[in-house]
Amino acid sequence: MCYRYDLVVLPPTFPFGGMENPCLTFVTPTLLAGDRSLVTVVAHEIAHSWTGNLITNASWEHFWLNEGFTVFLERKILGRLKGELERQFQSEYGFDVGLSCFCLFQECLKTAVKTFGDSHEFTKLIPDLRGADPDDAFSSVPYEKGSAFLFTIEQLLGDTVRFENFLRAYIDKYAFQSVTTKIWKDELYSFFSEKKAVLDKIDWNTWLFAPGMPPKPKYDSRLMEVCCALAAEWISAPENNLPVSSSSFENMSPMQKVTTLAKIRTSGKFAAEKMSALTSHFNLEQTKNCEVRFAWLMLGLETKWMPIVPKALSFVLTVGRMKFCKPIYRYRIKSIDGTRAFHVALV
Repeated sequence: MCYRYDLVVLPPTFPFGGMENPCLTFVTPTLLAGDRSLVTVVAHEIAHSWTGNLITNASWEHFWLNEGFTVFLERKILGRLKGELERQFQSEYGFDVGLSCFCLFQECLKTAVKTFGDSHEFTKLIPDLRGADPDDAFSSVPYEKGSAFLFTIEQLLGDTVRFENFLRAYIDKYAFQSVTTKIWKDELYSFFSEKKAVLDKIDWNTWLFAPGMPPKPKYDSRLMEVCCALAAEWISAPENNLPVSSSSFENMSPMQKVTTLAKIRTSGKFAAEKMSALTSHFNLEQTKNCEVRFAWLMLGLETKWMPIVPKALSFVLTVGRMKFCKPIYRYRIKSIDGTRAFHVALV
């Protein structure tokens, strides 16, 4: 049966990237970059038509069956559109780009674990939520830890096509039903019965019930390495001899640009005196991509570059997406213990 699938762009105050209402996804206007460079959110919400809406988690403890699967499928779609290298890069970005995003949704996995603490119950893929408000447990853990788990299983099985066939069969079998992790795991063992020995090598207890970071999957890091190299170049360059060419940055995908700026920021070695040149070279003040703009704003705030303050304030007054607003407001709180003038400017 065919259904019409539509998108409705909500006012700027809409706090999420998207919400997967069946056949009518709500999206934030921050996705309108003018060049279709932020379609990954749309891919995520479309994937929810199957994982999350057609088949859903039986309880909040198994929320990763919704979001981990959907992130995994989102990146499968991205791989079909832009190539397997981009899928690998986005997966690695979600796993461990240090503090590139801070907020509740679509942050990197390392950030969520750092925010809660390595031993916190909410960093488990299947947390014990007895006596807890599920809203308090919301983070990127079910999204990114779940996706990384599926990525790992697919690699261990060594048959991408067959693993995709398994996901299709699993969804078909349990359509319009609620499932638990045990149901999914039993189906996995049944479908790959001849590879039981391979599946038995998975440390199921660590992945499902241990807090903190899981083992890192083996990603193809070629696109990530490009970001690291450009970031290192700017970090190490003296103020009087900064890189001149901007072509390498211009040729990057939006998420590579975000990653490069995040790498510069989290180094802790980038001086505010370099911000003006970096902004000009990379044409950051003119970017219409909110992900890139946000990464630039966060870099400016981290270095306490005063010209960024009015731009950050303007941004949070025109955008209501929590992913962007909460980190900037956190900097206002953080700066109370830092430079007083910077705090006053943020008020």
